[in-house]
Amino acid sequence: AATEEAATEEAATEEAALRLRCLSRRETFGAEIECKVWPASLILARLLWTHPTLVRGRSVLELGAGVGLAGLGAARAGASQVVLTDINDKALRCARDNSARNGEQIHAASVVARLDWAEPPVADRSIADADSPVDDRTHPALLGVFDVLLAADVVNADGLPQLVMNMLDRYLSKRGLFLMVAPRPEHRHKVDELRAALLASDAMDVRVVVVPRWLSAAIEEAVDIIHELYVVTWRVSRSPRS
Repeated sequence: AATEEAATEEAATEEAALRLRCLSRRETFGAEIECKVWPASLILARLLWTHPTLVRGRSVLELGAGVGLAGLGAARAGASQVVLTDINDKALRCARDNSARNGEQIHAASVVARLDWAEPPVADRSIADADSPVDDRTHPALLGVFDVLLAADVVNADGLPQLVMNMLDRYLSKRGLFLMVAPRPEHRHKVDELRAALLASDAMDVRVVVVPRWLSAAIEEAVDIIHELYVVTWRVSRSPRS
């Protein structure tokens, strides 16, 4: 069984290779957080490559996508639509470039859009007023909900845990799946707050497991920093979305 799993992992990795633009030192200055390939995003992409049924034929939203690795991995695994979102302009440009670098299938399935977690667009334009964040710059996909939400190491500051919870309430469909990879709380500021909020929710079923070694193999920064995988679904009777 172990040999079969290793063979499956190797085959999936070979088939799912992605091309990512690397920023020059000058471009990277001041944008290390937004435009870096973080271990969590690579782990999440590997998970999707080796378990493509998680996203195949489904709509996917990546929160805090940065260069877009996890979301592009979902597109490679067969997602019907992937929306890569971030608030940082440099990250959005990089994600857009990376989408175009990876062939027609991925480019056609993926779009890049700016998303401010503090001011997401309202779902129903009929209730929008002059102060609504819905405007001509809002991508139409961000007015709906998604089958799968992805997040890779997106919580590192005050206020972000509640904003992530708000994003789940706003964008995760009734039978949707939220997949997040993050360092354990001792390794990342404020992850403990998000972890506690998810586990305390009576509207969600939440599983948190340590990322297996084969998913983090050969990732230098993941050697000393243990990562966890969060698997979250709505309890159907309590879901706010249809």
